[in-house]
Amino acid sequence: MNNNIRAIELGPWMLKVFQPESAAGAAAFLMLHGWTGDENSMWVFASQLPSAWLMVAPRAPFVSSHPEFGGYSWVEEKSGVWPAYGDFDSAVARLNELLSLLKDTYPRADFTRIDLAGFSQGAALAARFALEQPERVRRLALLAGFLPEGTPRSPANDSLAGLKVFIAHGKRDETVPVDMARAAVSEFERAGATVDYCESDVGHKLGAECFRGFKSHFS
Repeated sequence: MNNNIRAIELGPWMLKVFQPESAAGAAAFLMLHGWTGDENSMWVFASQLPSAWLMVAPRAPFVSSHPEFGGYSWVEEKSGVWPAYGDFDSAVARLNELLSLLKDTYPRADFTRIDLAGFSQGAALAARFALEQPERVRRLALLAGFLPEGTPRSPANDSLAGLKVFIAHGKRDETVPVDMARAAVSEFERAGATVDYCESDVGHKLGAECFRGFKSHFS
């Protein structure tokens, strides 16, 4: 796979892309890094996915304010405050624009319903995108993530019926408390999604058991 991963610039985006040998009908998979990450951060997960997929990892648009790690952020940061639902407005709009650019650039791939995964802050963005536009998402993975503060509560209905969601979290996560993942499970199940939840005894990362669950979810 590594030989087919390329760094490209597409419009305002810096991306890393894996293009399969035959792009005809290839499933499109979008990977959203966490706070202080970049377009290189998610490839540890991509290595577990089918080599017939078109895989895209974009760099978030805002520079992180972290004094040590640097990297990028999906929202304009507010000191000491968790990102709220409205803080992701710009990121959602940008993702819609990116998907249009990708569809034009890779016309043989299938963008009817994408597969989507996010880590931490990227998971929060992925969750908001899927809750607002479930018709555009086939399978979703939220890794060490959370629902943005102020996310409207879904009615108890089948609005997310057909959406397959994998949520993984560490019990010892001190960055994003595990209760936030459990709340996300309840929210997606309430709206009719099929949720597979994996909780392991690790910090802000995926344990081996959940890593296997991630691979199984997208198999």
